[in-house]
Amino acid sequence: MATNIQFDHPRMDWGARHLYSEYQRFKQHVEFTCQGPLAGTNPKVLAGWMGMWLGQEGREVFKTLQWDDGEMEDHAKIIEKFQDYISPQKNKRVARFKAQQRKQKEGETFDFFIKDLKLLVMDCEYTDSNDILIDLIINGVRQPKVQERMLSREIPDFKRCY
Repeated sequence: MATNIQFDHPRMDWGARHLYSEYQRFKQHVEFTCQGPLAGTNPKVLAGWMGMWLGQEGREVFKTLQWDDGEMEDHAKIIEKFQDYISPQKNKRVARFKAQQRKQKEGETFDFFIKDLKLLVMDCEYTDSNDILIDLIINGVRQPKVQERMLSREIPDFKRCY
């Protein structure tokens, strides 16, 4: 069954610096595509789409995975197997170290900096991730005025700082 619907096809970038984050982005795009333009498509056909979207390197990984009967024809199982393959062993100390080292780069937008910090904090296992996020912003933001405003008062919503 071919589709004539035009849409932005998911593509996995196996050369990405942060492969886990890249896979999360790819997985979300696949899920939106399967629920949107390809909604109602036969699961076996969706599995074929997955093979194309994963690219050559992904197909090489695909061959190394252990498959039970029917799993290779189920796009949801393929996503799950790749999730398990790519997911790093979580180490909250390493995750926290990486989050604390993150500084806003020259020319980087504040919004992108915040988005990246939020992704880093996800694996840190903090009880209050919003509170630590504010500390990380204060420590890593390039604009001194934003830093001063955040330090000068309690700010429940860091978005009001810029």
